[in-house]
Amino acid sequence: MRITQATLQELQAQGIEAKIYPHATYDEWYKECWKDRYDYAYNYSKDSVIFTCGKLRKYTHEELDLHARQFADTAAKRKANNWYDSTVLYIVYEGRIIRKKENVKGKGITTEYVLRLIEKDRKAYQGTYGKFAEQMQSLLASSGFGNFGVIYPTTYGIGVWAFFNFNFDKCQEAVNKLLNAKGIKYRNEWSEREYVFRYVISKEKSNIDKINN
Repeated sequence: MRITQATLQELQAQGIEAKIYPHATYDEWYKECWKDRYDYAYNYSKDSVIFTCGKLRKYTHEELDLHARQFADTAAKRKANNWYDSTVLYIVYEGRIIRKKENVKGKGITTEYVLRLIEKDRKAYQGTYGKFAEQMQSLLASSGFGNFGVIYPTTYGIGVWAFFNFNFDKCQEAVNKLLNAKGIKYRNEWSEREYVFRYVISKEKSNIDKINN
């Protein structure tokens, strides 16, 4: 996907943030990108050999570290900012996060498109299950799940983002532990394209009471 700086500024003026990462701040996202590029460069070269002083030898840790740092310094910024390589759009408004998988390469993201997504999201949360979603949000917040990056409240219960989530198993374990500790009834299912692992929580009164307690 791609988005112009002008569109980002238009959205910001309306209190809306569009971004390509689930983190609370850009600095957190950049640090992740830097580490990813460092690890890639380090691991890529660790088994390589160089010819020096008439002999073949492997790189030392110090040489690998320097090489990986230099690569990360130049490559992390591109990874953190390159919208053309992005596949998930995150929209933050009024304390909520919308995640939208974009399958069309190079798709242009406009202000109007973002506003339509927000309007659709608002209608969903003002409907029958809006209060339930708020209860899910309170449950997660009180259990220390932060800014709802890859684990987030929904109108059906809790969603765990699976696409390119390298901590997916740990996320599952955390949600399982939370719900089972409270005795909350739920069932699991995958979203249509298996980007999200769903915890569909029963809305019967006894279950709601457990959630509120």
